[in-house]
Amino acid sequence: MASTKKKEYDGNNLRKLNTLNSGDLSWIKSKKFKPQDLVPYKYPSEIEFKKNKIQIIYLGWFFKDWSMLNNAKSSILEGLKIRDRKFKNYGDLFRTSSLDEDWVTFNQLIKYYKFGFGRATEYLNEEIRIGNILRKDAAKIAQKYDGKFSKKIIKDFCNFIEISPSLFWSVVKKNTNKKLFDIKGKRIMPKFKVGINYD
Repeated sequence: MASTKKKEYDGNNLRKLNTLNSGDLSWIKSKKFKPQDLVPYKYPSEIEFKKNKIQIIYLGWFFKDWSMLNNAKSSILEGLKIRDRKFKNYGDLFRTSSLDEDWVTFNQLIKYYKFGFGRATEYLNEEIRIGNILRKDAAKIAQKYDGKFSKKIIKDFCNFIEISPSLFWSVVKKNTNKKLFDIKGKRIMPKFKVGINYD
């Protein structure tokens, strides 16, 4: 945020995230919904933000010790139930992210194959910045756990959308970043080692 000359607590740029950036509702309007029915699914425009003086604030900015891990610890003390699965099967080191559903774990897998980093790296980047772990130690953990996934979760997802796991993997491989990964039969192998500069 500092590089954009905005206040670090300013969350109004969320509209530029990929998940919101292409939230076109024209496809659903054809289903005869009334405009007011779609309000919860439409992100306000920049004009609407200014006109209505909307300000999204990252509360974490105001807490000196805020981090994903500290937020999770605080939530656990208030009764949050974390994942009971072994994190080695899905790369969520703290077992505290996206607890409302399992499929985000293979979303992280796909992100890893597209960009070369997943959930473990996200956690570890923050832990490095706040001084909880050395970069060299974090790189070893990320190398070990990014790209991990549960075959059961993928199978459940494939069953839900009625495709075969082989079709799922063919689509993943088609979209894998070939600059970062080699595809050898059923295996997708990184060409890089975490923590070492890659050209």
